[in-house]
Amino acid sequence: MNTDSSIASIQTLIQNAMDRNILPGAVILATHRGKTVYEEAFGVADKRGGRAHHMDDLFYLGSTSKPLFATSILTLIREGKLALDSPASRWIPELGNARVKDGTSVRSPVIAEMLSHTSGIFGNATASRLQQQLVWNFTSSLSEAAIQIARQAFTYPPGKGFSYGGASMTIVGRIAEVITKTEFDEFIEQAVFNKLGMHDTFYRTDKELKNRLSVLYTKSGGRLYKARFQPHTTPGSFILPPGGIISTAKDLSALLRLHLSNGKTGSTEILSSDLIATMRRDVIKEEPMDFKSTSRKKSTASIANNKGYGLGWMLDEIGPDQNARVFFHGGAFGTLIWGDTESDLGIVLLTHVPLAHVAKLWDEVISIVRNTWK
Repeated sequence: MNTDSSIASIQTLIQNAMDRNILPGAVILATHRGKTVYEEAFGVADKRGGRAHHMDDLFYLGSTSKPLFATSILTLIREGKLALDSPASRWIPELGNARVKDGTSVRSPVIAEMLSHTSGIFGNATASRLQQQLVWNFTSSLSEAAIQIARQAFTYPPGKGFSYGGASMTIVGRIAEVITKTEFDEFIEQAVFNKLGMHDTFYRTDKELKNRLSVLYTKSGGRLYKARFQPHTTPGSFILPPGGIISTAKDLSALLRLHLSNGKTGSTEILSSDLIATMRRDVIKEEPMDFKSTSRKKSTASIANNKGYGLGWMLDEIGPDQNARVFFHGGAFGTLIWGDTESDLGIVLLTHVPLAHVAKLWDEVISIVRNTWK
């Protein structure tokens, strides 16, 4: 496919989507074999003010935070401070008293299960209103949230199902704090962000963001409205480890580069190649994956339904050995990062409307990029 015609096709797709009020704007960045081959900003970051998008704009990632989060946890494993088969109850004693809903005792989940939504801890599909608040209570500390989540009845015994959500990863975030004796955002900044040069990536900041942060929107009646939820970024606010990161296209491209380079940034190894491979090894093996929300609507992660899941990555094109060629993750407000190990291709797709509205559009853009840079 000709590069110029491919770019024109992407531009047409995005413009048509903006004309139909599917999204207010977007930022796209693609790399091939370590070099940027396409980048472009479209539309506006703030409809009311008419602020145009720029390539360095900030986006709330939602669940696109999960691969970043999991990468940081695996740095502790590389350093020998944690193991994938470590029982989480070693650091969160409440998990030593785990029970399923009928009262039957079950073992503590291990770290690998906590990172792959197979821990038995409640996910989005089964969470009560109280349980949702435990994950999203921005007046709580991470320590308090982890303890309260750990005290909830399990949906199933560890390792016996898959329920997508942020609860188990929130607990692992607290475990990282206990091990490193630092708050989670400081830990991940030192472990990942700084080492990858991701200087525009954070959970909390005292910087003024109004001229760079994209406003979140929802859609109703064919129109886009400012969403009730907007990012909590002030110092002292609650850290949501698997869902609260704010970042840019360039920074996220650095994360994809790490995973496409077998854990290295330049000559520096952040994770071993074995750990990188483990992150994109499917643990589901064609078993049903429940991505549903409590409202029973189709998941915002529907782009990954019936594929696979590793440690913090959604997976596709999975081989007989359960290793995936394609790894990716999306977030509730339309962000998506995507990598192809065989073609050494990384794609960052950022917008600020519900992912369900743009999943098909992102699939089309990914298809064009794949067919152009092979």
